[in-house]
Amino acid sequence: MIVTICNYKGGVAKTTTAYHLAAAAARRNVQPLLIDMDPQANLTRMCRARLPDHPTVADCLGGAHNPTATIREAKVYVSFDNLGGGYVVPAELSLENVSVGLNTRDFGRLTALTNAIQRGANGAPLIIIDTPPNAGALTLNALVASTHVLICAEPEIDAIDGANTMIKLLDAILAERGKAPALLGILATKVDSVIGRHADGLAMLQGPGMPPLLGEIPKRAGRDAEKALIESYRPIADQILAEGGLTGEGVPNARLAA
Repeated sequence: MIVTICNYKGGVAKTTTAYHLAAAAARRNVQPLLIDMDPQANLTRMCRARLPDHPTVADCLGGAHNPTATIREAKVYVSFDNLGGGYVVPAELSLENVSVGLNTRDFGRLTALTNAIQRGANGAPLIIIDTPPNAGALTLNALVASTHVLICAEPEIDAIDGANTMIKLLDAILAERGKAPALLGILATKVDSVIGRHADGLAMLQGPGMPPLLGEIPKRAGRDAEKALIESYRPIADQILAEGGLTGEGVPNARLAA
């Protein structure tokens, strides 16, 4: 199962969602592989995975040139609260140059990540891809490589517009390629029940023609914020793992080969 997390709008907790879904999967004996496709590398920092002179996702994609590393070589082990582990393929700012290079390719512009996954990550039971807040070459590569898509959106008008942009992008991929990843739904993030417009935003996210609303992640603050956030993501992770057939007695201890 390969899940891309996206929205055209930034600041909607895509990275936080990627991390906590991976952590929840790891606690259920499904070892996740995170791929950071955002040049800002926030997921890489969250995982504490940027190592000096270590290959990154940029080396796995190659841009205008042939790749110089595989995902298997680039992945870094991540421990989630000592309750389970997984791997992350780190990013760095040079990924932006790779994005530009991908646009110069005559062939394979949209399949560089697909090829990288096929070369070095076929054993991963669950791959979660974090994307930049745009519809550029890196996001398109992630979407083409995916089996499923999860859109994160605050219940704010600009984030909802960004979600709709991604839905249209999936339609365009389907029209162009004849296939597209399945849309799991929308996850409402940073929901604040005190803000009146958030109620309106939630109603919009559940309006006619919108994909399913998978759940709401409340805005957290204070001493127990992280613990509460973990609890909020658990039922979302259960839905996604069930969709991918990664729960139950049939798939115990799903692991990515070292």
